[in-house]
Amino acid sequence: NFWLHSHIQSQLTDGFRTPFIIHEKVKPVTYDEEKLLYFEDWDLRSFDDQMNIYSTLNAKKIPIAYRMLLVNGMNGNVTQPVVFEPGKRYRVRVVSLLTAFWLKFRMPGHTMHIIDQDGVACNPVEVDGLDLGPGQRFSILVTAHDTVEYNYKYNVTLYANFVNPLPGIIPRYYNGPIEYHQNAPLKHIPDVEDNQLSWSNTLDLQARDGMPLLPVDRQIALSIKQFTPELNIPVYTFDDYAYNHTLVPTLFTALSMGNLAFNSSIYGPQTQAHVLHYGESIEVLVYSDNLNDHSLHMHMGEYQVVEVGPYGDAVANNRPAVAFQRSGSAPMRSDVVTIRSFSYIKLRFR
Repeated sequence: NFWLHSHIQSQLTDGFRTPFIIHEKVKPVTYDEEKLLYFEDWDLRSFDDQMNIYSTLNAKKIPIAYRMLLVNGMNGNVTQPVVFEPGKRYRVRVVSLLTAFWLKFRMPGHTMHIIDQDGVACNPVEVDGLDLGPGQRFSILVTAHDTVEYNYKYNVTLYANFVNPLPGIIPRYYNGPIEYHQNAPLKHIPDVEDNQLSWSNTLDLQARDGMPLLPVDRQIALSIKQFTPELNIPVYTFDDYAYNHTLVPTLFTALSMGNLAFNSSIYGPQTQAHVLHYGESIEVLVYSDNLNDHSLHMHMGEYQVVEVGPYGDAVANNRPAVAFQRSGSAPMRSDVVTIRSFSYIKLRFR
């Protein structure tokens, strides 16, 4: 599972995004059919209009925009049903196209096994639900019940830890139908607290191909920081450097400067460039030095998710404190990770 999206100004936030599904020549596991569920956070105002409001002198008095959820392009509570046939085994592709929020996805009354994350096959792992950050994708295996006696619902929670919870506003809760028969009654399943359930965790997954943990030739350490200028719009930085467009695209510079392309200073101080050498095994240590969770998406292929520092969150979703975690002998590879507030993550790639 992949996705296509823009990085030009606010096009991604305003809807320039879509799932991108590549079908394997050989299925990683056997199943009968596929289903696709993709999720988007949405606001009736454009991103530029929202920023114009927040940048006024009265920005602190203007309420935060709480975005809504779209499921397969429709309002999250009036979407089309996921139709199951008795006894069939389904691969359900779950794709987060979110830009600023996280989501939790469950299918109560059904057993879910993760079989891939971010396009990388893994050994099947049973979970109660998926916890997805912006840009994350999963495939799960779900076997339908043997009868059409009942219909069910899947549950989606849209949340973020950078705003305080407001009953009925944030988190937002959505339900979608899982239909066995048009006239079947809905199966009542009691609610369970999130902290009593098992959730997707990249560190619990093992790559199906068994690729071993890479050695480390060099470590690059980065720190995510935040400052709020006079306009009251937070700005996030890596090591105090806010992102700025280069005057010349970096790829053009790398291809046209000969041996000077290996000198990181020619890309400009605002880029904070790191020059990597062919065949190097790199470990990236990213530390979050602020209150908010962050989704890190690197356009460089897959990296091994090696280690996650301890974290806890007393604000959003009753998430319990989590101790230090380290991957197994065949770490899962990904291209999107969530870095929790005041925690760190270690990634490796060659």
